[in-house]
Amino acid sequence: MKAMIRWQGLAVFGAVTALICLFTLFFIDTIIKGIIEKQGSAIVGARVELAEADLTFFPAGLVLSKLQITNPDQPLRNIVEIDQLAMSLDAMRLLQKKIIIEQMAMEGIRPDTPRLKSGALPRYAARKKVSTSEDSKEGFQTPKLQIPDVKEILGKEKLVSLELAKNYQAQIKTDTLKWQQQLAELPDESKLAQYKARLNKLQSSSGLAGLLGGATELVAIRQEIQTDLDRLQTAHKDFAEVSTSYKKRLAELQNAPRQDIKRLVDKYSLS
Repeated sequence: MKAMIRWQGLAVFGAVTALICLFTLFFIDTIIKGIIEKQGSAIVGARVELAEADLTFFPAGLVLSKLQITNPDQPLRNIVEIDQLAMSLDAMRLLQKKIIIEQMAMEGIRPDTPRLKSGALPRYAARKKVSTSEDSKEGFQTPKLQIPDVKEILGKEKLVSLELAKNYQAQIKTDTLKWQQQLAELPDESKLAQYKARLNKLQSSSGLAGLLGGATELVAIRQEIQTDLDRLQTAHKDFAEVSTSYKKRLAELQNAPRQDIKRLVDKYSLS
């Protein structure tokens, strides 16, 4: 009976498989780095440089270090420079030859940075001249890869924080005038002195006519004091409501810059 397993062939297969695995482990990072630089340069039309690529399998992930993307219109400057770009990958999809990025994090993002040497690529520069001339004949201009200026962005964007601050300032002015008028109508030390003088006068009155007149004056003083007390209570209630409103507006104003920054980052960040 012949043996079902050819041990010599199995040993050769195992050796080849081990060589492939060793080659992959030792050179896969260099291969990935070369692919990113080559394909990136082809897409951008200028040199894309990467210091290091580190692929891990358990867990599946890829870390790119010192990524520089040259501005094709200004070869001595980078469109963007990223210190580190880390991605977590779907391991099961990698076995199916599909790259699914589950999470991505970037550190040290710096747009429009200077380069030590030109990142222009002659073959892409010649192709760019041809495409530019063709676009100009057709009335279409190739869009430029340029980082927008921060001042231009802030100039054309409607910032919620600034609108809230303006409204807040206008409301403070309105409420200040209102409270100045309301405080002027409330009783002060001179008004209290008048009440005291009128009460002292009532105490010094004598005779039937003085008593009758004093009773009428006492009722009037009591009504005036009650009116002043009502004004004070109303003012206290209004002040409490205004204070609550200002606390709410102040909280909105404190959160507004954070929301503006998040919106602008989401809108203008690199895809």
